[in-house]
Amino acid sequence: MKISIIIPAHNEEKYIEKCIKSILRSAKFIKNKIEIIVVLNRCNDNTESICQQYKVKTIKNNFKNLSKIRNDWIKFSSWNIIITIDADSKISKNMLPEIIKQVKTEKNIGWWVLIKPERNSLWIYFTNIFLRFYLSIKWISAWLFWFEKKYFDKIWWFDEKLLIAEDIDFAIRLKKYANKIWKKYKTIKKAYIITSCRKFDYYWDWHWFRFIFLKPIKSINILKWKDKKFINKYFYNFKNK
Repeated sequence: MKISIIIPAHNEEKYIEKCIKSILRSAKFIKNKIEIIVVLNRCNDNTESICQQYKVKTIKNNFKNLSKIRNDWIKFSSWNIIITIDADSKISKNMLPEIIKQVKTEKNIGWWVLIKPERNSLWIYFTNIFLRFYLSIKWISAWLFWFEKKYFDKIWWFDEKLLIAEDIDFAIRLKKYANKIWKKYKTIKKAYIITSCRKFDYYWDWHWFRFIFLKPIKSINILKWKDKKFINKYFYNFKNK
């Protein structure tokens, strides 16, 4: 089994090295071949040069569409296992061994993982609880998940009509397809990712609850967010402090 790890990146010089290092550290515990592909999306910082230091594959994509960014590489990949991860996240050292272990059982179509913030506060804690509750309704998650490449075409790729939450939508469809073929889509509980709190740092730790009170419908159902100006600012053109 060969593993292809896709990392969309827009000006991620502050985080990409930590992400890559965590993957390489985890890869030491498996015998499988891996490839790391960083999709450079409108980067004008040192993200590309950092990737070159680690001999990571890079491709360029200028679309403000995360679904298209992911699809453009995944659909041309011939590798068995696809993993998607955000550039500002790190994986635990046992992540890749756990994924290989679960693939070998042939019982699961894919898995999602536990998420830990890089720092904590009361507001971040409650935000995390809220997001877990929101995602648990469908028993899915985002940020990182894996699936076998052979199932990619079966569920019609990432939806390019969605500007955000494409990973949540994909996970919902992946889970539904798993039920049809008598497989499972579950949680890996022995491995986790650590994700950055950069947006909490920028917008304050309580900013998600401000969204909920100001725009309750849009905030609770992220799949229905249509405000392109806000989406571009928060998801595509976000600038670190």
